[in-house]
Amino acid sequence: SQLAKLEASNNYNNGRPRVHQPLTFHLTKDEENDIVHGIAENDIATSSVDIEDNNSVTQKLLAPELLDQLIPLNKLSPAPSDWNFFPAPDIETIKLIAKSIYTQGQLSPALVWSQGDYYMVLGGHTRLGVLQMLSSWYPENERFKTMKCHVYGETQITPDEAKYIIITNNLTQRAKESPSILIRS
Repeated sequence: SQLAKLEASNNYNNGRPRVHQPLTFHLTKDEENDIVHGIAENDIATSSVDIEDNNSVTQKLLAPELLDQLIPLNKLSPAPSDWNFFPAPDIETIKLIAKSIYTQGQLSPALVWSQGDYYMVLGGHTRLGVLQMLSSWYPENERFKTMKCHVYGETQITPDEAKYIIITNNLTQRAKESPSILIRS
């Protein structure tokens, strides 16, 4: 039976899911020190951005003001293309994202910046495009008419900080881009 197979695989104990232990990484002492020193040198909760003339932007909290807001797709607009110079993912990646959103819903919120009557997408351009496609293919399905977003307030960040968020968000999610994209970032 299925239960016997699950129990045999050691994922279940007496018909109930086994409590999982915390994920542990096997790091060398040097790797651990690099992480600890990186955190100590750059406070995770705050960040500063160097703008083009090398003046320093005041340190401020860069966490979004509002979390998990459902925003209608027609209120979302992509960031300017010169801010988001990362190429679109290949068709196979888009297929996987579309299938995931269709079957499981949007698991990861987009990052957006309030611009008064609309929101600029800082992170989640591909998810937005996929949701727009799904909305056009399944117009009767309400869950494809909105996007789950974390929202930066209109005056919370500057354009330079918005660019910084786009670049760092893309780098963390798409770290295996071409060397020229990484250098530009």
